[in-house]
Amino acid sequence: MLHDGIRTLAFQAMSGQECTYISDAIVELCDLNGSALMFVDEVHRVLQSKDYKKACQLATRLRLHDQFGVDDFVTPLVLLDRANVAEQFLADSSGHQAAAVTALDDLLERSLPAAASALGMPTFAKDSVNQKTLKKLIERWCKRFSLDVRQAAPRTALFSAKATMNYLFYRRFKEASIKPEDCEDFLIEILADYPELIQDALERLNREGAMMTLYNVALTLGVSHRELPLGLHDLFFRPPERPDEDWAYRQGPAPRASDFYRMPSHVRVELVDRTGQLPSVVRELQLYSGPLGLDAEWKPISVRDVNEVSLLQVATDQTVYVFDLQELSGSSKQMESLGTALLCGNNLKLGFDLASDFDMLEASVPCFGKAILNRKNMMDVKVLGSRVEAAFPDVFPFKEAPAAAGSPAGSSAAAGHKKPKEAAKGLSELVRKCLGRPLDKGEQCSNWKRRPLRPTQLQYAATDAFCLVALYEELRWRLELHHTTPHEVVRCIVTNTNAAPKAAAKAKQKKPTAPAPRGQEELPNAPPPNSRAIRPDAFRAVCDTMVQGLGKKLRSIGADVAILENGDDHDQCVALSRRENRVILTRGRQLHRRMAGMVSTGLCYRVDAEKAADQLEEVVRHFRIDVAPDDVFKRCQYCNCADYWRVPTGVMRRLRDRLAGGGGRGADFCPLEGQGTAQVDLNSGLVRHTSVYVAAAGLHSSTLDGTDTFYVCQVCGHVYWAGSHHGKYVANLGGIIAGGGGGDGAHGGAWGGAPAPRPRSPPRVMYESDSEDDWYY
Repeated sequence: MLHDGIRTLAFQAMSGQECTYISDAIVELCDLNGSALMFVDEVHRVLQSKDYKKACQLATRLRLHDQFGVDDFVTPLVLLDRANVAEQFLADSSGHQAAAVTALDDLLERSLPAAASALGMPTFAKDSVNQKTLKKLIERWCKRFSLDVRQAAPRTALFSAKATMNYLFYRRFKEASIKPEDCEDFLIEILADYPELIQDALERLNREGAMMTLYNVALTLGVSHRELPLGLHDLFFRPPERPDEDWAYRQGPAPRASDFYRMPSHVRVELVDRTGQLPSVVRELQLYSGPLGLDAEWKPISVRDVNEVSLLQVATDQTVYVFDLQELSGSSKQMESLGTALLCGNNLKLGFDLASDFDMLEASVPCFGKAILNRKNMMDVKVLGSRVEAAFPDVFPFKEAPAAAGSPAGSSAAAGHKKPKEAAKGLSELVRKCLGRPLDKGEQCSNWKRRPLRPTQLQYAATDAFCLVALYEELRWRLELHHTTPHEVVRCIVTNTNAAPKAAAKAKQKKPTAPAPRGQEELPNAPPPNSRAIRPDAFRAVCDTMVQGLGKKLRSIGADVAILENGDDHDQCVALSRRENRVILTRGRQLHRRMAGMVSTGLCYRVDAEKAADQLEEVVRHFRIDVAPDDVFKRCQYCNCADYWRVPTGVMRRLRDRLAGGGGRGADFCPLEGQGTAQVDLNSGLVRHTSVYVAAAGLHSSTLDGTDTFYVCQVCGHVYWAGSHHGKYVANLGGIIAGGGGGDGAHGGAWGGAPAPRPRSPPRVMYESDSEDDWYY
């Protein structure tokens, strides 16, 4: 029934639509892509009217990439600060990606008003588009489209290299925070790729009087003596001495070792750089139950290659293991075991600004990905320190910085290494406040990729990890005098249990909000699709990124909940709702208005409460969910699975001991109880005919002694057992339990269908640990 007349009408309807979903539906239903060439002239007419955004969107939807060039609307859209629209066009056309980046790179040396005029544009976004924003956009597109920035955008690459070189000189000569030999390494790496910067670098070194660095750089790069700055032609015949250069840029007396924090003498530092060392180290970490200090080191300045983590430091109370990841990267299976032992055990893991370390680790060591995803019992000492200082300012025994002899009050003893302003930041300052002396950051900007490592580098790396354990123990001891713990301090402030007066004061000062624009008013929630009370397992929902905590709470009472990850598109909520008849849960006013019109009535609900616990009660009451104590913890909190294998304590103990010992040879299968027949290999933890590994390596002996049966998730392999927190959690649910949904006690089927028989629930299980360290739950 489709013909050109129908397609023309469809094109006109699609062109007038602002809703992406309707436009895409029209293109698909009327097969406009199959006859897209008939609309090329129409798109050109839109271009002639200078509506670059609409023209680009039409060309993208109709797959007309080959009919248009970069200058047609990609460059104009960038100059109009509409790069996101152009990026959608480029994402579907690999042939335009390099050309677009090159075109933007050319703009870096041109006048932007002149470039806009040459393209026939009446104006451009001069307030938000400049050479700096263009450079950032070029770098982002090169990263997204996997382009070599030096080939596709040579001007941008040179600009970045020059900026990096200037930053290196700043760290070397202004802050004096980087050693001369490291400065040479980084500078040689930059100049080897960008020889056009050699003369600028040599002249800067000459002005700063860094003769030894100048000599070594020129010699390594093969610079002729005739190319040296004037007056230095005879430098090769009289090589300078480095000590003079070092002394010239030391802004004060050299700090002594006693000025800085040092690890206790009993702490051993072990460099792990051979695969053969891993099994014994992993076994020791699995058996260790105390807090672990985690830190990572990577090259601070890099132009030639992608930056990767070079060292991973793990500190116990007796030993600091320094893992050389450059040497261990090839042993994937053993590294997976290491990642699991480090991040998935029940003991507490400490770090400082953990997010950046995990981002770098995940990119540098792919075999750590699963362990990073399933990590638990993490505490950021940076957050702990700031919150302890806010709640208990008298806890720190060395709160005020001592004045150095002969200097103004407040200056640091290490002023020769850093400015006083720089010295009062980060982990070093927290260590000084708590333990009396700051950290020695002299090796912070070392070249961590160079081998062999210097002894001072190893000592610096080990100290950075061990001080986290020392900090935690010191704070824990001092907080006990205030009848609290680090876990309670973090939990108290995260959940705002002591923030009522402050919140009330803010509420009084809060100005009345302006009414929403016409057409954007809040859409009231529709009545629930079920007319009778339903069981939690009959409630199927999808939570967007605004209510992830609510999704976990709903899983904890047995509801079937899909949870969007950060970065996921909200369109997935609509797709899941349509495909699986799920309720969409969100807090966004505009999102609710838009998505409610795309799904059945009552299948999109806007949550009003702010805290996850209040949101849970609101949803339970609105959808008339009848929760019983047996529903609590019926589903895996990690993957939403409701099926478990039952494992007796004897089998779990054998499995734990084998995994802790590195496993044996061959396979030794033992049957599991549950749906179907399943067997687990006691030497590896792998369940037969599946890809599921039983996470038993981190179980404590006390847990094994006090538990009769364990439950293993049949999808992700997490281990659960009946813990002491179950009763407390049920009590905290308050009126939600036992008819809290406000129903009449009749358990209807999904969305008010025929009453379904109440399923036999599995035994209650508790989150992996019933110890007091479960502060995060």
